[in-house]
Amino acid sequence: MKFKTYMNEKEIEPLFTVDNADVVVKQIENGIKAPIVKASVSTLGGVNNISILMVISLDERKDWANGILENSRYIRLHLNAKDHVLEQFSGSLGMGVKSLRKSRPKTIDAVVKKINTYIKGVK
Repeated sequence: MKFKTYMNEKEIEPLFTVDNADVVVKQIENGIKAPIVKASVSTLGGVNNISILMVISLDERKDWANGILENSRYIRLHLNAKDHVLEQFSGSLGMGVKSLRKSRPKTIDAVVKKINTYIKGVK
């Protein structure tokens, strides 16, 4: 029974493709309200497994102890286009106990909104 259900599932439309990934990166960088937002495209698994990696810091670069990102309030995020998974894989203790849980946003606007809501809750 599980096999039949698995075979009948519709394939999810990717959030972005190789062709529009640069536009999505700019949309993310411009939409997130934080002093430092860097996003980049990763095709490490091939062009069929494209992702966007993000680094967000709530502190200005001049405020980082010894100029090191990891000494600021920061998070690193991974957004997979194929299965829509947004996941925090690294962060500092200065961000508090609250973690950005794994989620599956439906659009890039939903990704930006979720991250901005998280940042607002941390500040």
